[in-house]
Amino acid sequence: MEEAIAMFRPARMSKLLIFVAAIAQASSITASRAEPPRPLQPLVQSIFPRGGRQGTEFDIVIRGKYLSGVSQIRFSGGGVRARIIECSDSQIDARVIIDAEAPVGRRDLRVFTPQGTFVQVFQIGALPEQMEPEPNDDWTKAPMVHLPVVVNGRIPPGDYDHFRFRAGAGQTLLFDFNSSRNGTRFDGVLSLLDGRGREIAFQDDFYFDKDPRLVYRFAESGEYVLRVSGFREAGSNASEYRLLMGELPALSYVFPAGVRRGSTAELMLAGSNLTGVESVLLDGASVKTEILEKTNDRLKVRITVPAEHEPGFYKMRVRAAGAGIPNPVIFVISDFREVVLSGPPLTEPLDLKTPVIINGSIRRRKQTDNFWIEASAGERITIQADGMSLGNFLDPAVTIFDAAGNVAAYIDESAPNGFDKDPTNLDFHLDYTFGKTGRYRIEMRDAGLRGQDDFVYRLLVAHSDPTFELVALTNQVSVLAGGRSTLPVRVRRLGGWNTPVKVWLEGLPSRVESQSMIADPVNTRFRGTFGEDFFFDGTNVDLPLQVHGGASFGAWPVHVRARGTMEGKTIERSAVVFYPWQQTGYIRGKAQDQELLLTVASAPIFDLEGPASLQLTPGKSAEIPLRVRWFAEPVNVALLRIEPGRLPAGLKLDRYQVNPGGDTITVWVTVDEQMKHDPDRLSLVAVMPVGEKTYRKAAPDIELRLTGKKNEGEVAAR
Repeated sequence: MEEAIAMFRPARMSKLLIFVAAIAQASSITASRAEPPRPLQPLVQSIFPRGGRQGTEFDIVIRGKYLSGVSQIRFSGGGVRARIIECSDSQIDARVIIDAEAPVGRRDLRVFTPQGTFVQVFQIGALPEQMEPEPNDDWTKAPMVHLPVVVNGRIPPGDYDHFRFRAGAGQTLLFDFNSSRNGTRFDGVLSLLDGRGREIAFQDDFYFDKDPRLVYRFAESGEYVLRVSGFREAGSNASEYRLLMGELPALSYVFPAGVRRGSTAELMLAGSNLTGVESVLLDGASVKTEILEKTNDRLKVRITVPAEHEPGFYKMRVRAAGAGIPNPVIFVISDFREVVLSGPPLTEPLDLKTPVIINGSIRRRKQTDNFWIEASAGERITIQADGMSLGNFLDPAVTIFDAAGNVAAYIDESAPNGFDKDPTNLDFHLDYTFGKTGRYRIEMRDAGLRGQDDFVYRLLVAHSDPTFELVALTNQVSVLAGGRSTLPVRVRRLGGWNTPVKVWLEGLPSRVESQSMIADPVNTRFRGTFGEDFFFDGTNVDLPLQVHGGASFGAWPVHVRARGTMEGKTIERSAVVFYPWQQTGYIRGKAQDQELLLTVASAPIFDLEGPASLQLTPGKSAEIPLRVRWFAEPVNVALLRIEPGRLPAGLKLDRYQVNPGGDTITVWVTVDEQMKHDPDRLSLVAVMPVGEKTYRKAAPDIELRLTGKKNEGEVAAR
């Protein structure tokens, strides 16, 4: 067997590459230019199942890229842990253990490798669960499921999943599809079929994240079928879902959607199947709640919040039949006096004394809620609206009129929404300085003049207090030894803050340094999809990172800090860590795991790519092309070799050949002629000695399929 083996010349002169170049032989072979070295950071594309029940143990499969060498899987919160069983470059097999008392809800799941970390999400539930029963493509042969249940499934392209169930006359059932809210990019659709296969209900986008939800009251007893599919038959191997089905409480909204700490208030929770609710609670909050009245679609609840309770946004959920029910609503605890607009819409403007938070709802089309305030020339006020952040589709808009009816100010959104660059945000924050003393009218409405019962809002009107917020726009960054990178952060100015803010990093490990940066009081601009001149709601700053020789490899928690002074007042902030946009699916905002990790990684010598799948014929040989992407230029025939990382039974690695330039490797495998079934997946590893050490890089797993024909052997390019 002839083996072409390569040594390499450094593309960037780290000590490791200088050493390797020193042992290169005199004869050289021309090769394609090496790429600049970069961290091979892990990427999690799929988790199945994407959740589990309290008090259970089960296996999960995590799929993605650059997963080799995984050392840990960590969950935010308590009561959940994982044990790694096996891993390759494309897949991690792990055992998850959930304690019986683990809180219900979504958790962050972080994967650790030597090249970095990656965060996805995972659901903890309290209801019975099962895997999607197959086959279920044909509605006439849909398997029976017993309610209540959470079904864990997956939708490949063009796939339809069907589930048969029994419903009684007058019974109301909930069908809640959780996929994009759980970290995927899948746009699912639900269809309800009667016993003759006729569609009697349909739902596409119920939630802002595009997941559907159906609540249906059955007029007749009998068997029915729920169909799950992708919008326009979309799907993928990463389109996992958790489907909740049963006669369960379903919350639509809470009003008012907040309360001042140190006070007691009465709330109305709207939804369906609420007569079975036993209690109401806030995740992570020590508050007292009491259910005063129950009907099928309303709960009247008294809540008492201690004065020392931390303000912020919380998830409010209910318990029924001893189990915590998923899909909470958002509830806010504030520091301000609160006013509740109950009853029909206002017919006359309401006089306000600031500071105040108005709790209202835009229930009718073209409805406007109006308020009078008195203002002096030069006085600055803050008006902030929350609607989307409460979980509904309200698009808040405010107009300020002077006493003569002239428009003094208008705001719909704080910044244009450039979906590909930043999460959509329909809420706004306005800081306005009055030019004249007088009486002004604030008009609150939906920007599209729509109205719905669940268009609940909270409107803050207060004298401006200049301040700023600090956000880390990622939860991890990887830097190569001897290399450089940046960490993105954003300074968002509030209350009229108009001076520079100094931003810096703390907690850096030895031999790693950064420099402080100044965030000027100007919003960062960017180009939209079609070249529009847009801006972010704040100033983006890239904090520089440099790793010097001798730095220790590993993952280190770091902290972003900021300081600014305005009008004689100095403010310091620690950054809130956000999910990096469009990495954890479409999940946005504050991450549950608030640890920001810096990974110092060794420089990769090369990456290895291969086909996604391979067609095999029993008794025949198959050829596998591999591409080598060098981060250091190969110059000699040397010690490169191929080994099996995972070799299924019935498959034999015959030989391999490295082309003279070192950028491709051809591998031949032979299939046992007695092989009858698809042999799972194959993993190939390229190995190269580097001094006294060995560099190993696995190619992505190759899915194997039998053709059943002796003359077929096809490779599908990745």
